[in-house]
Amino acid sequence: SQAAGHDPLVKVGLVSGRMKFSVQDKETYVYKFFKPALGSQVSVKLTYEYRTLANNGVALVCMADPGKTSWYEARLIAGESKYNLYAYHQRQKDDEKNPYTLLAQGILTAKEFSSARGNIITLTCSANELRLDLNNGVKVVTQAVDGSLKGSQAGVGVMSYDVVPVNIDVKTVDIQSQG
Repeated sequence: SQAAGHDPLVKVGLVSGRMKFSVQDKETYVYKFFKPALGSQVSVKLTYEYRTLANNGVALVCMADPGKTSWYEARLIAGESKYNLYAYHQRQKDDEKNPYTLLAQGILTAKEFSSARGNIITLTCSANELRLDLNNGVKVVTQAVDGSLKGSQAGVGVMSYDVVPVNIDVKTVDIQSQG
């Protein structure tokens, strides 16, 4: 977070079967990781809704190492209607560099992605490929990776950018593991 002088104003909780994210500070990134170790191929499916319309991001994470120092991430940015695929490396942050290495990005049409209604996104990670599926096949993106990340955890994230508050309800998270 870039929250100056205080801990970021973030709330994450379960209410009526939904994981509710509320972020009140600008430039704040919140992740929740699922603890069980997973196989070499993982699929994370997320169904979510926006409670406030603001420039924000929702992320799916896979192949996170136990120390949460590296992972792959698919991020959907509502205010810009685009997707980004990243590799995250904590050591770059420790060296005062951007820890997110952009692997791919693209603009999404209103049919492919909506910042005004809910979306269903699935990220599938294997040793050599990331596959992002938006809204049950309306848009599918694949990206080759070098296989250097071998973590076994997955998670979800929410980001605020320049407009707050950000309020997002996660309706369902489905994690499938193979291998």
